[in-house]
Formats: sequence, structure tokens, C-alpha cells
Amino acid sequence: IEMEPVPIPGGAVSGVSESPAEHRQRILALLETDRYNQEILGELIACLHSQIENDWYDCEINLAILKLYQFHPEEENVNLDVVLKILVKALMNLPDHDLQLCLYVLPEPYQSLEEVANLSALAEKLERAQYKDFWKLLEEKKQLLAIVPGLERTMRRFILETVSLTYSVIPRKVLCDVLNVADSDLQTLFDAESLKSEGLVKLEGNEENQPKEKSVEKESHLTLHQISPLMSNLM
Repeated sequence: IEMEPVPIPGGAVSGVSESPAEHRQRILALLETDRYNQEILGELIACLHSQIENDWYDCEINLAILKLYQFHPEEENVNLDVVLKILVKALMNLPDHDLQLCLYVLPEPYQSLEEVANLSALAEKLERAQYKDFWKLLEEKKQLLAIVPGLERTMRRFILETVSLTYSVIPRKVLCDVLNVADSDLQTLFDAESLKSEGLVKLEGNEENQPKEKSVEKESHLTLHQISPLMSNLM
């Protein structure tokens, strides 16, 4: 199946340009009345490209594209370039399970394609916190980086947020490894995320990585009256 780039139609109505928010609301309103009408596919795809160009995301709109592909799975109706863009955008929305939702709707013949399998494998490694393996696979499949700009940046942000759920302080070298960045490049990340480092990196505090006081319930004692039946059963 050949990947065929889709021209990006303009997101305007009657020559009036729309903001991304207006475009989104118009398409969501369109889905309320014509969700299963194949004639709106072009407008849905234009909305997908708006998400990529303007850095926003709507899973419902993207699922509607895949649903139309599911109803009309003939090769001439399904554009693999569009499918991969949807799947990458879903991957970039971790920890939500949007990728699994998209794969469930994706027509069966496309689920076994190498590019789709690679994206599934990347998601699995992230969900298992196998970060080194994730970066190694992404390095081997560099073509995936060209599908949607910002994939690496978004994945680093996701990993950083995940790590911060466990650690309030982490060694620089460990952080470099899980984020796949050189020590010399960490300063840019520190500036962006307001992190502090002196050999150790202090991560942003949250409910999960802060020490909690353990409430110890008052020790209870069994009376001789309560123990007697138990002793009888043992004898």
C-alpha cells in the first residue's frame, strides 16, 4: 500500500478564515448530523492537518475518519498517510489509551502493516517504562519522526511526567538515559521545566512523589475470652 500525501484543504467557510478552536467546533457540530456520511471525509482530514499544523488534538474527530475507513475499507478509499498521522497523534496523547481505541477501529488489513506494528510496539515500551528500548526502536524507525512534527519532544515530556510520579530527585545520568539526551543538552530541558540540578535533578513536586505521613492505627489486643475458642480449635 503506497503512502500518498493528502493535500491540506483550507479550514475556511465561505472565504472566512477560522481559528483552530472555531474549526474544531464546526467539525464536531458536523459529526452530530453527518458522522457516517463519506462526503465529509475531506473536511475531517483537513481538520486532522489543522491539528498537526496548530498543535492541538481531538480524538473524536480522528476516530470519525477511521470509522469511515472501516465502513469503506477499499484501498482506494483509505489513505495510509492519514492513518499514520492519526495513530502518531494518538501515541502523543499518552497516558490516555487513544492509540488502542484507534487500532480497534482501524480496518483489519491495515493492522498488520509494518508502520502500524512499529507504533504499537513503541506504545507498549512506553507503557512498560522500557524507555531505553523505546528510544532504540525509534532510532531504528526514524521515518516515524517525519509523520508528525514534535513526536520526540512530546515523548520526552511524557517520560519526564511519568518518572516524576516516582522520583522527586533523580541522578542526572539516569535522567539522560531515560530521556535519550546528552548531559550537555539537559540545560535546555531544565530551563523549560524549571528543574534544578547539582548532580541530582529535582523534579516538580506532585501528590505521587512527595513523602506522606503514615497513619498508624492503635494496636488492638485480643482478650483471653476471644483467644479461647481459637486455642480450642488448635487442640
